[in-house]
Amino acid sequence: MPPTHSASTYTMLRQGIDDAAFTSTEHQLHLASTLGSHPKWRLQTSNGTAEFITRQGTIVTATVHPLGIMDGTMWTWAWADSRIRDDRAEAARQVRDFGHSRDNAMLARASYPLTPQRTRITPEQLVAMSKNVHRIWRHFVFPLDNSTRLYAAIHLPTLELPEPSTASIRQTITTAHRLFPITRFRRAAVSYARLRGITHQENRDHTHIRLMPSNGTVELSWVDFPRLDGVGLECTPQWDTKQHDQQARRQSPQRPGRHRRLATQPSGSHDGADGRADAGQGSGAGSRQG
Repeated sequence: MPPTHSASTYTMLRQGIDDAAFTSTEHQLHLASTLGSHPKWRLQTSNGTAEFITRQGTIVTATVHPLGIMDGTMWTWAWADSRIRDDRAEAARQVRDFGHSRDNAMLARASYPLTPQRTRITPEQLVAMSKNVHRIWRHFVFPLDNSTRLYAAIHLPTLELPEPSTASIRQTITTAHRLFPITRFRRAAVSYARLRGITHQENRDHTHIRLMPSNGTVELSWVDFPRLDGVGLECTPQWDTKQHDQQARRQSPQRPGRHRRLATQPSGSHDGADGRADAGQGSGAGSRQG
């Protein structure tokens, strides 16, 4: 019999998605603008790292924290998958322990199918909300074969997220609204402002928030439906990295040493060119940027 999940389980997951949606999206936009639409990568399973070629042709190295594997329609958390070493699955174990403490079966159970008929959560949403727990805000989807994908949080110490600006905030909110089923915009906006250190003000009835980065203000309201600077937000699927593309050109990440091309994969590695750096995508305290 397939596993069943209670209404409280989904309520907690939806709240987690609200908490993470904007911050996760901003990091993913920046990552996508840095790596381009068809990232080239090499996954080193021996040391738990991955190398990526940026749009400028430099190589950046990320520490890979496996979260889960999607094999066909079956999701398995990294801590329960025999293909992943125990010492690589700490982030996934943090999510499991959080799930146990909150009695949330989808975070604590080892594996289950993720299909529209059986669940209302996608792998991308599951990964995004888990960022509230392990606090590594970037992730990447590594295709391992035709039906198997590794979802992993990635820590890139040389890739710094620029300070929030009015343009990047607008792009982040617009994109997140198109990608995630945000149910409480006030919760999402306040969480984003706190995680990114953005000064913000709310009106008395909590139907309007003003985000104030260093270069201006952004107005977000949600009386009847969400509005950004007075304009209603649309839900048309779209992936737009224009603002972050401009920032990436100004702040291309550098790696010491000579630039080199990725060689043919040795034993214990996987090469690829079509991984995904898009936003999938319990609250903790503080923000750890990956």
